[in-house]
Amino acid sequence: MPDIRKTLARCGRSLWRYPIDIVRWHIDAWFDRCHGIDTSGKLSLAALKISSPHVSEATWYEPVPTVGFRRLMRSLDIEHDQYVFIDYGSGKGRALFLAADYPFKEVIGLEFSGELHETAERNIQRYRSPRQRARVLRSVCIDAVDFELPPVKSVLFFYSPFKASIFEKILCNVRRSLTEHPRSLYLVFIGFLPESVRVLKASGFECREVPLGTDYIRWERKTGLILHSGGPAGPVSGTS
Repeated sequence: MPDIRKTLARCGRSLWRYPIDIVRWHIDAWFDRCHGIDTSGKLSLAALKISSPHVSEATWYEPVPTVGFRRLMRSLDIEHDQYVFIDYGSGKGRALFLAADYPFKEVIGLEFSGELHETAERNIQRYRSPRQRARVLRSVCIDAVDFELPPVKSVLFFYSPFKASIFEKILCNVRRSLTEHPRSLYLVFIGFLPESVRVLKASGFECREVPLGTDYIRWERKTGLILHSGGPAGPVSGTS
């Protein structure tokens, strides 16, 4: 009998959540309807053809919530026209279009799924917004671990695209790039995996947490982090 009660309770919660989820995704799709693009919805990577050896360490496709992204960007005190914006795990391109509201020198998406990359390219061709200030947008089909950072000031964005093991590899790439070309780099993160948050906070970069509020898509609180290399002298030690 207790098992039956638990089963009924789970079914009841699922039935209650289903219409709520539909409403949330409908609200989120408003961004797409306004701009004539396709970035909404949640998609398992198992449904995609991906040849990368790191696919098991990635999460899934889901667009970044616009509210959380904009809160983080408001907390980023930079001269945007001196920076390139790079989205790690850019999917269909939602973060690229949100970043284009700011006058970045260039907005680049890194996506290892050819299917998602092709959708992002179509979206880039279609996207129009009176708020757009960055005019150079592009998607690159590449495993994020293999991407060589350009030797320029950059904002690296992560919407929880992979697990901690991949973050460790990305951080190695970032440190190597800073050693070769000392400059200002920001790492901006929205996510929910505790181990990823721990790896970033222990990275040795200046780190501050930004309150994001509740994620309207999944109705969960996510962690927002802004990490900084410490300026042209390279990374600094210690976190906050």
